[in-house]
Amino acid sequence: MIKFIYENEGQLIAFIWGHFSNEKSMVNIELLYVEPQFRKLGIATQLKIALEKWAKTMNAKRISSTIHKSNLPMISLNKDLGYQVSHVKMYKDID
Repeated sequence: MIKFIYENEGQLIAFIWGHFSNEKSMVNIELLYVEPQFRKLGIATQLKIALEKWAKTMNAKRISSTIHKSNLPMISLNKDLGYQVSHVKMYKDID
């Protein structure tokens, strides 16, 4: 497991958390968060790039990330960084 954090004047404002699966040669991003007032400053990009560099040191062949369909800024960022859609998860509420 790895965490990268981003601080501003000693205050935590962003982080990314991921883990490496040796069996799949893959890093999964569990969570990425940036405080709202610090968004759109490239911080999420920096964190994802740092995690990608770490993934390479682990000899990972792939990075995966699950993003809610309403999180359009993160979907756009991932596409800009070369991520591709691989799955669509669907559900139905039943009574």
